[in-house]
Amino acid sequence: MAPSEIIELQKKTPFSGLRIVLTDGQSYDVHHPECMLVSRRVVHLAIYPGADGVPEKNVYLDPMHVVRIEPLPAANGDPPRKSNGRKNKD
Repeated sequence: MAPSEIIELQKKTPFSGLRIVLTDGQSYDVHHPECMLVSRRVVHLAIYPGADGVPEKNVYLDPMHVVRIEPLPAANGDPPRKSNGRKNKD
Protein backbone atom coordinates (compact mmCIF):
# COMPACT_ATOMS: atom_id res chain seq x y z
CA MET A 1 0.00 0.00 0.00
CA ALA A 2 1.29 3.45 -0.76
CA PRO A 3 2.53 5.35 2.31
CA SER A 4 0.32 8.31 1.34
CA GLU A 5 -2.78 6.06 1.56
CA ILE A 6 -1.75 4.88 5.02
CA ILE A 7 -1.19 8.46 6.19
CA GLU A 8 -4.60 9.46 4.83
CA LEU A 9 -6.29 6.78 6.96
CA GLN A 10 -4.15 7.75 9.98
CA LYS A 11 -5.30 11.39 9.71
CA LYS A 12 -9.00 10.59 9.28
CA THR A 13 -11.10 12.14 12.04
CA PRO A 14 -12.52 11.00 14.25
CA PHE A 15 -9.90 8.27 14.57
CA SER A 16 -11.61 5.12 15.81
CA GLY A 17 -8.77 2.62 15.43
CA LEU A 18 -7.31 0.65 12.54
CA ARG A 19 -6.30 -2.93 11.87
CA ILE A 20 -3.30 -3.24 9.52
CA VAL A 21 -3.26 -6.56 7.64
CA LEU A 22 -0.04 -7.81 6.00
CA THR A 23 0.65 -10.11 3.05
CA ASP A 24 1.49 -13.01 5.42
CA GLY A 25 -1.87 -12.68 7.21
CA GLN A 26 -0.51 -11.06 10.37
CA SER A 27 -2.40 -8.04 11.63
CA TYR A 28 -1.70 -5.22 14.07
CA ASP A 29 -4.26 -3.02 15.81
CA VAL A 30 -3.62 0.70 16.11
CA HIS A 31 -5.75 2.35 18.79
CA HIS A 32 -4.37 5.88 18.53
CA PRO A 33 -2.92 7.77 15.53
CA GLU A 34 0.13 8.84 17.55
CA CYS A 35 1.13 5.17 17.87
CA MET A 36 1.96 5.15 14.15
CA LEU A 37 4.74 6.80 12.16
CA VAL A 38 4.75 6.39 8.39
CA SER A 39 7.69 7.03 6.08
CA ARG A 40 8.34 6.01 2.47
CA ARG A 41 9.97 2.72 3.45
CA VAL A 42 8.78 1.93 7.00
CA VAL A 43 5.58 1.95 9.03
CA HIS A 44 6.62 2.14 12.69
CA LEU A 45 3.98 0.98 15.19
CA ALA A 46 4.12 1.41 18.94
CA ILE A 47 1.97 -1.50 20.08
CA TYR A 48 -0.86 -0.37 22.33
CA PRO A 49 0.49 0.98 25.62
CA GLY A 50 -0.10 -0.72 28.92
CA ALA A 51 -1.61 0.91 32.00
CA ASP A 52 1.48 3.09 32.47
CA GLY A 53 1.16 4.54 28.94
CA VAL A 54 4.44 3.03 27.73
CA PRO A 55 4.16 0.88 24.58
CA GLU A 56 4.86 -2.79 25.17
CA LYS A 57 6.89 -3.16 21.96
CA ASN A 58 7.62 -1.59 18.59
CA VAL A 59 7.01 -3.12 15.18
CA TYR A 60 8.51 -2.01 11.88
CA LEU A 61 6.56 -2.88 8.72
CA ASP A 62 7.29 -2.47 5.03
CA PRO A 63 4.34 -0.50 3.55
CA MET A 64 4.55 -2.72 0.45
CA HIS A 65 3.39 -5.66 2.63
CA VAL A 66 0.27 -3.86 3.85
CA VAL A 67 -2.59 -5.44 1.89
CA ARG A 68 -5.45 -3.67 3.61
CA ILE A 69 -6.37 -1.46 6.52
CA GLU A 70 -9.76 -1.89 8.12
CA PRO A 71 -11.57 -0.15 10.98
CA LEU A 72 -11.42 -1.82 14.37
CA PRO A 73 -14.71 -3.27 15.63
CA ALA A 74 -16.48 -1.30 18.34
CA ALA A 75 -15.46 -2.10 21.92
CA ASN A 76 -18.82 -3.78 22.61
CA GLY A 77 -18.24 -6.30 19.80
CA ASP A 78 -20.61 -4.63 17.33
CA PRO A 79 -19.28 -3.98 13.84
CA PRO A 80 -18.25 -0.38 13.17
CA ARG A 81 -21.08 1.86 12.01
CA LYS A 82 -20.93 3.65 8.71
CA SER A 83 -21.54 7.36 9.01
CA ASN A 84 -24.06 9.06 6.75
CA GLY A 85 -22.39 12.40 7.41
CA ARG A 86 -25.26 13.67 9.58
CA LYS A 87 -25.24 14.12 13.33
CA ASN A 88 -27.91 12.30 15.32
CA LYS A 89 -30.34 14.42 17.31
CA ASP A 90 -31.12 12.89 20.71
